Amino acid sequence: RIAASHPGAVAYIKQFPAPLMTLIARFVTFIVSAIVAILLLLSICNEKFLIFYRWPSEAEVGFNLLWWLAVLSTILAVSRSFEGLAAEGQAAVAMQPDVLLQSVSLHTHYMPEHWRGRGHTRAVYAEFRALYQYRVALLVQEVLGALTAPLIMIFLMPRRAAAILEFIRSFTVYVEGVGHVCSYALFDFERHGDGAYGSPIEGVAEQQANDGKLEKAYVNFRAQHPSWKDERGDALLLNIAGSGDAQFEEGATAVGSSNLDVAPGHPAATAQQVQPAHETDGNGNGGGGDGGAAAAAAA
Repeated sequence: RIAASHPGAVAYIKQFPAPLMTLIARFVTFIVSAIVAILLLLSICNEKFLIFYRWPSEAEVGFNLLWWLAVLSTILAVSRSFEGLAAEGQAAVAMQPDVLLQSVSLHTHYMPEHWRGRGHTRAVYAEFRALYQYRVALLVQEVLGALTAPLIMIFLMPRRAAAILEFIRSFTVYVEGVGHVCSYALFDFERHGDGAYGSPIEGVAEQQANDGKLEKAYVNFRAQHPSWKDERGDALLLNIAGSGDAQFEEGATAVGSSNLDVAPGHPAATAQQVQPAHETDGNGNGGGGDGGAAAAAAA
């Protein structure tokens, strides 16, 4: 879903001037790529040139051009990663930040309430861009994660063990022929339904999924399995379909379909048509995956 949201994310980022870091990265990329091109051209003319010519020329401190080519290639790769989403090759996009945000939420299933109608503001832009970080930052986070994960498991998780076990005890049900499953995966609206997100039945407040994720998971499930029917689910879809802004829904669906090239009638196209109606009801964040995702979010 992240990959599918990338075209819309790029289009939204291009609605704003490039940040200073991106401008510096583009400048470094331009200069370094020119030097690398010259070195490669020299190596084509005479391969010995890279090995025997040193710069600076002093033998004590100089390095051959092959070493410089390796260093400059590394700098080029890093600077290009800092260009992030602001790619020069993308075509110009008309100013429609709110519609583009909606098209991204069709895939990410994430649309905070304070983003709606404020996609043109710098505050929303900064929050959005933080979700699509530079590849260098992601690499650093991966390395740090490998170092900090054992510490979290040793020092923090034992304190949460009782709460985790209590959740498993409270939200595990037995289904004949299936076994023990999480109760959220059953789409039990009587127990977990949230009327603010279109549920036909209001469940227990303490057991409702966060941000209507159960209802959103059900919408996604029905989009993937349109032949599956049940009365309460149909009532949920009717509640959602009756609360959306039709004009906004059509615009967001059009942008989302153009980004994904989804064929009409495909289940994904159905999901795109259903989701925006819910996204614009002003009651919470957008999104939903499967029942297991809703259970994890509630935990």
